[in-house]
Amino acid sequence: EPQEKDVLDFARSCEAGIYYGWAQVSNGSDRGIYKTAMSVGWNPTFPDVKAKTMEPWILHDYADDFYDCELRLIICGFVRPEAKFADFKDLIVAIREDGEFCRETLDDEALAALAKDPFFIAKDAEVA
Repeated sequence: EPQEKDVLDFARSCEAGIYYGWAQVSNGSDRGIYKTAMSVGWNPTFPDVKAKTMEPWILHDYADDFYDCELRLIICGFVRPEAKFADFKDLIVAIREDGEFCRETLDDEALAALAKDPFFIAKDAEVA
């Protein structure tokens, strides 16, 4: 699939860090398009991680799990480089701050317009 190749190319070539964008579980019970903060990298705080990962945090509370569903993402920008935290509490604070930054940044008119991109499946999906 071309989109799968695009995801792999992005993961391999992008700088490790935090990104913001839009996400949709395109075949789940909730097909809304929601703000997303995403970590891409090696998770240096956790030494057992051996592969570069992409971990989107969809800034929405879903009523149902969406395991085995298709997730569509549009990455809009970069927040900060990946960091190693000596204290787990500091990691939690950074995650919350990143989420708030992403929420606010995606309110920008040009970035908000990307939530209506035809890449997302349901044209009448809720945008939040």
